[in-house]
Amino acid sequence: MKQLFFVMLLLIPGVAVGQHNGHGSAKDPKPVTLEAGLGNIDHPVSTKNPEAQKFFNQGLEYVYAFNHAEAVRSFKQAAQLDPQLAMAYWGVALSLGSNYNVPADSNALLEAYAAGLAAYRRGEWKAAISAFNAAIAADPDDMPSHNFVKRVEKLAAEKPKYWNGIWRITSK
Repeated sequence: MKQLFFVMLLLIPGVAVGQHNGHGSAKDPKPVTLEAGLGNIDHPVSTKNPEAQKFFNQGLEYVYAFNHAEAVRSFKQAAQLDPQLAMAYWGVALSLGSNYNVPADSNALLEAYAAGLAAYRRGEWKAAISAFNAAIAADPDDMPSHNFVKRVEKLAAEKPKYWNGIWRITSK
């Protein structure tokens, strides 16, 4: 477990840099689009962005069709359109987690942890909690994610006026 934690610490900066280079992922060569004929799921979520709602619904349709890779892409698109949409991060977590056909793997844990850390740094508490809970779903013994959930819940309750992504410890 400690080795996984140190590997995660080494990979996080690379993930963060990779997210800001302006290029698409090598795994996602085509842009995410809304596909017709998948179903008629309408699960209202907290977004005010109609496109984000459509991509969220499409993500659920893909999950129910056992196409988890496309579900992740749809949920990520919903999150990109509305970064405050915690349910989009939940959808990524659901899609990356264990399912009937595929058990969760360390890549899912790392991706969920990286998403949680990025949301934490932006001060998006609901999204951070959802993503860290996804990491915990992939590995219930992931203590860094458990610790971040506690920290984020405290920050969400305190609602800091100024947040720069750095937690200052003021007591022992």
